[in-house]
Amino acid sequence: MAVTLNRLIEMMARSSGLFISSTVTGAGATTTLGDTTLTHDINTLYNKWVYIAAAATQPDIVGQARRITTIAGTTLTVAPAFSETTTIGDTFYILPYNPDVYRDALQEAARTLADVLWLPVRDESIIVDNLIATNPGFETAVGAGGNSPGWIKVDSPTLTDETTIRIHGTNSLKFVASGLDQIYQEIDGNMDMKEIVGKTVTFRAWVFAEDASAVRIGISFDGGSSFTYSDYHDGKDHWQDLEAKADVPADWTSVRVYLGGTNTTCYFDLARAWVDPISLYSMPSTVPYPGPNRLFIQADINRPEGPYDIYPSSCNPSGRILRIESMGIATPPTSSSSIELSEVRAELLIAQASVFMFQTLQNLDSGNSRQHKSSVETYRERVFLMRNSARHRMRYMGAHDRFLWNTLEDGETRYLKLER
Repeated sequence: MAVTLNRLIEMMARSSGLFISSTVTGAGATTTLGDTTLTHDINTLYNKWVYIAAAATQPDIVGQARRITTIAGTTLTVAPAFSETTTIGDTFYILPYNPDVYRDALQEAARTLADVLWLPVRDESIIVDNLIATNPGFETAVGAGGNSPGWIKVDSPTLTDETTIRIHGTNSLKFVASGLDQIYQEIDGNMDMKEIVGKTVTFRAWVFAEDASAVRIGISFDGGSSFTYSDYHDGKDHWQDLEAKADVPADWTSVRVYLGGTNTTCYFDLARAWVDPISLYSMPSTVPYPGPNRLFIQADINRPEGPYDIYPSSCNPSGRILRIESMGIATPPTSSSSIELSEVRAELLIAQASVFMFQTLQNLDSGNSRQHKSSVETYRERVFLMRNSARHRMRYMGAHDRFLWNTLEDGETRYLKLER
């Protein structure tokens, strides 16, 4: 579930005593709104804030807030002017305090409550020992010129993203060949030429095809003049994990892995190649400090969607996916986003945000400082009770013992280290 910023502002305003939601019903201007349905006492609304929650024709004014200066009949006048004219159908809120203060307080509360209102994070972007450095799972979208990032076309295959026919993640690569077409990636950038001679390169990729003897994968050591190929896909309308293996010759000039087909349409996913064990991996940006909490490894190399075992396991890890689980930070709500909470748990967020908001108002609205200080204490007590309530807080994610794995830091760069 998720709660939008507008809903959070509504919940905070109701909690602090005043919230009105209405719609513009008459012709407006940059400084006026017409609303025939307003029946509230004028003295109550004077000097309050108008916040545009949704716009019928002028989207640029959404999120803008202005203070009410006068009320004449059914017309509200605000200052300063909105950037565009208000129009019939615009939805607006009337709030007791500046919406910017609400927004800032909500964002600060989301960060400070990360220990009890956290976002479950699961990352499966690391493949053990994989030498395919860029876009091995084709999760990065096909870009300009119809090229898949990291992969180089040979001849003229048509490449597009596929989100339905896939074996892992959210994307695979749709590959249309008119003739013998291929794509390749060079994988020797981090390998010493002398050290890998005589060792075996293993290359595997998942392939979906409907034509037999039309799609296969391969390895080349001489820039694409000669190849060691896998078997062909059997063409039985399903995913197959094809494999090519080759020993590195003494006279190699490059190590390339190829995906290709002849006069066919097929799909590629989860390409991986390895020679030697790799121990150090850049920590995915999705995993916040101090995670990971848990580390798993793909149990069956033929089943990338699971099950997963606790790392380490008895399997050969090369070519298998790591599953990293961590306690992430829920998205601080901005003008264009939601926070990943249910409304029940959002009540704790509202209470903590109200503490921050009234602390700010003590400085911005010194004439009511004593009242704001009292509100701070009220909401602090509410936060304390909610933080200890099973209804509002999330259960802490248990951690795995860091047996044969750990994290390292180099300045601001973090790494996952596998003890091999």
